[in-house]
Amino acid sequence: MDRLERLYEIIELLRSRGVTPVSVDELAHHFGVTQRTVFRDISTLRDRDVPIHGEPGRAGGVWLGDEYTMPPVGLSIGEAIGLWLAYRIGAAATTGLPGDSLSTAMSKVLESLPSGQRAKYASILDRIVVGIPPSTATLAEVNPIPSAIYRECENAIVTSYRLRIDYLDQRGNFTQRDVDPHGVLIQSPVWYLLTYDHLRDAPRMFRLDRLQHATIDPVLSFQPIDPRALFKEISEHSIELTG
Repeated sequence: MDRLERLYEIIELLRSRGVTPVSVDELAHHFGVTQRTVFRDISTLRDRDVPIHGEPGRAGGVWLGDEYTMPPVGLSIGEAIGLWLAYRIGAAATTGLPGDSLSTAMSKVLESLPSGQRAKYASILDRIVVGIPPSTATLAEVNPIPSAIYRECENAIVTSYRLRIDYLDQRGNFTQRDVDPHGVLIQSPVWYLLTYDHLRDAPRMFRLDRLQHATIDPVLSFQPIDPRALFKEISEHSIELTG
């Protein structure tokens, strides 16, 4: 269980107990973590305006205040996108009730966001294309995406700032490009950055695992558009998964 999921589960456990305090020791045992981790999680939730109250001592514990009406965790855009991607990629690989449950959960997450944030979230999700599985040949040579490069690309998409990338293509040719990242195509586990490339003055896809470096230009912004309009082959070759 990752930390984001655990934060949600802490809220749900406290909600189920009502005004009955739950000890930190019980929470630590329930989630298989240390008491220090529980204290840190509770502090994070309080920082996000979740009203968790507590009493010290052996008979004390924590509980959720009656005034609690907000969503369990105030998701950032990046966190919400990560959760949505986990749902979409997982749903593409499975069928049946688990997928239905995930769809319901994602609807609740979207509805829980403030209206302005929800609109921003939806506009970004529209530019994420989840595609059919990659070919066997592509799978055989895909590499992990460095976390620093992923974060920089995600930030550029979210903020709509230009990105400078160092790219090593499949032939071993190295180039430096200034690109406007309009979206991504995910053919799990292969990710493609869908961009307008200013070096070639044309739309170009770049495999994220072939990026050697990526840096946001905090000055040059662009107006994002649906990458499907830039890359007609997505629809022409039925690359995108639907449903």
